[in-house]
Amino acid sequence: MEMISGGFRRVTRSASFRTFPPNPIEFRAACFPTHEELGIPSLEAAYREATNNVGRSPEWRNWSHPASYQAACDAGFYTLKTGDEREAKALFSKAYENVTRRVMNGEKLQLPEEERLAKQPEKPCSKARSKEHLANLKANLGY
Repeated sequence: MEMISGGFRRVTRSASFRTFPPNPIEFRAACFPTHEELGIPSLEAAYREATNNVGRSPEWRNWSHPASYQAACDAGFYTLKTGDEREAKALFSKAYENVTRRVMNGEKLQLPEEERLAKQPEKPCSKARSKEHLANLKANLGY
């Protein structure tokens, strides 16, 4: 019932409906909360964020909301990076719609640990250990 009253509120306050009353398909769409109401980025903002972050290593990625990250994962980082923009945007749009539905149902999304924390650099090995590795490489390559 809350969704229907939200739909009435959105229909009466929005100038985007050409006719009043809206047709059933338009009204059904108006019954769902907007991205703003859910506290997640718009589809356009999330897609832009995903395409900006897709080529970066995890410690340099900047996600405004876990929903953007989850939709990028579901759409596929490789497709977002190398695919045709129309195809990539269509896949991302479908994935973001599914993620939005999950958020509407109350699911709490989180970024994976490697996305939340910058990775600590490994401690370099000693000079003696480096020479040992180099000697092994030379031996394996026949030098």
